[in-house]
Amino acid sequence: ESLTTASKTALAAPTSTLAFHARNIPTISLEAYLLRISKYCPTTNEVFLSLLVYFDRMSKLSQEATGKTFVIDSFNIHRLVIAGVTVASKFFSDVFYTNSRYAKVRNML
Repeated sequence: ESLTTASKTALAAPTSTLAFHARNIPTISLEAYLLRISKYCPTTNEVFLSLLVYFDRMSKLSQEATGKTFVIDSFNIHRLVIAGVTVASKFFSDVFYTNSRYAKVRNML
């Protein structure tokens, strides 16, 4: 319960949702971005499926904590995906890459 409480507290802070919000919409499509992640940081399907769970949980926690819906849009999806892939691959996989490698894939935008 303390993890859920901490998550709700973090989501209630206005800066938490803005941390993933880009100034401009990336020019790469989400499909191309996922393919690039797959190419440079190969991982299992569980990692990509876990993104759906993460996004669902973030939306529910945000609704409970603030009464507002956590909006996933073109300004934040790329950053949310790479962050989710980084976390999920470290959780699900015995072999994963360094944070700097994931950052390089993200910075290619």
